Amino acid sequence: MTRYQERMDEHRRYARELVSGGQDEALEKALDMIRNADRIVIGGGAGLSACGGLNYMSLEVLKKEFPALARRGYHTLWEALWDDRRTKQQKIGMMAAEVLWACYDFPVIRAYQDLLRMVEDKDYFVLTSNIDRQFHKAGFEEERIFEPQCSASDLQCQTPCCRDIWDGESVWRKIAANMDRETYACREEDIPRCDRCHAPAVQNMRGIKSFIPDKVMWNRIEFEQYIKEASDLLNENGYTKLEETKEWSHSPSLPKAGLPISEGCADTDESGIPQGSGENQRQVCGDRRGHGRGACADAKAL
Repeated sequence: MTRYQERMDEHRRYARELVSGGQDEALEKALDMIRNADRIVIGGGAGLSACGGLNYMSLEVLKKEFPALARRGYHTLWEALWDDRRTKQQKIGMMAAEVLWACYDFPVIRAYQDLLRMVEDKDYFVLTSNIDRQFHKAGFEEERIFEPQCSASDLQCQTPCCRDIWDGESVWRKIAANMDRETYACREEDIPRCDRCHAPAVQNMRGIKSFIPDKVMWNRIEFEQYIKEASDLLNENGYTKLEETKEWSHSPSLPKAGLPISEGCADTDESGIPQGSGENQRQVCGDRRGHGRGACADAKAL
């Protein structure tokens, strides 16, 4: 069992505990913290989407959404996307099918809508490693979503010869429309290419050496400033973050200093820009992708 599967199993066990009862007190405490918080940082990870059906580790989902892959002997979409035996054309065809499913055609998930209703009148900021744009679909404010991993939908030059980043929907749909329905192999002429130099085009996602961060880093300064101000607020109200234990403590004399905040989730390079974790990277047509699916904690009040 992989670390990702272990994390997902842990999420499922916890979810079953919540719905089975006996957690009312903990849930009420979490809701009370949200109601009284001055600022809220939401860490959105894979479990938030998986609970609504965007589940890469489900055989049922594979059979429903990608029946040809199930007939080829795969048990999960995740397994298919990591199969090194695929040809380049199959990798691109599966990638197109995945992107259309996850980023464009899948409806907004209720968990995101419910979460928005809880915080829409609060001062919040979202940090997410998800690549499915569900926070955008649900209606969270664009300027309050920091997604350093980027979306799986955008493309860039692999070289890169320029800093162009473009929406790939028309490219992905053309690939999917013409690929072999059983093997998922795309046509050679449909392989994405840069309009300027005609080099292969790859997904604009963190993890490749040629990654262009322009689109995902546009509100990095605002996010970092928000975190700094939130940390200052904690200190002013008696809260102290204990880095070694990942716990929070506060002075009993200052009960209103509530700030729900997510666990940290991203590594950083020398510039301080979050990086995709090594275990979640894969080679696809020259595109070393760091998906971060499951790398970030779901929204928590600690």
